[in-house]
Amino acid sequence: MSILCFLPPYFESIYILLALLARLLLLRWLQEKHHGSMIKPQRIISTPLHKYRCWRRGFNQSDLLARPLARWLNCDYHPGSLIRLYPTPSQRELSATTHRKNLRGVFHCTDNVRGQHLALLDDVITTGSTMKEMARLLLAQGATSVQVWCLCRTL
Repeated sequence: MSILCFLPPYFESIYILLALLARLLLLRWLQEKHHGSMIKPQRIISTPLHKYRCWRRGFNQSDLLARPLARWLNCDYHPGSLIRLYPTPSQRELSATTHRKNLRGVFHCTDNVRGQHLALLDDVITTGSTMKEMARLLLAQGATSVQVWCLCRTL
C-alpha cells in the first residue's frame, strides 16, 4: 500500500513536535491544578495569525497546540474565536513600546465569551503585549477569567 502525501516532509515533524509540546503543557497544567492554583478553562483560545501570514507559513502553531489540549481537557475550542483584523509586522523586530501600539485594535472576538473561564494559548511570549491586548479584549467582552498558557517566555 502506498500513501500519497501532499505536505512537505518537514510538516510531519512539526505535527509530531507540536503534539509532544502540547502534552508537556497539559502535564504542567495538571501539576498546577493539583496544587490548587488553576481552574479548568471552559474554552481554549489560540493566538490568531493574520490569514496571509498563516497562508504563507502553512499552519498556525498555536492552533495546532490548542486542538489536542482542548480534546484532552474536554473544553471548547473554536479556531476563529479571535481573529486578527489586519496584518502587523513581526513583533520580534519591534521595541516593546512599538509592539503595544502595533497591536491596539488588531483583534476581534467572534464568539460570546461572557461568563466563561478562558485560556489564551501561544507558543512564545516575548513582551506579553499580544496576550495583554487579547486578554483586555476578552475581559471587555465579559469573560470571567483569562489564563495565559505558553511554551516559552523570553526575558
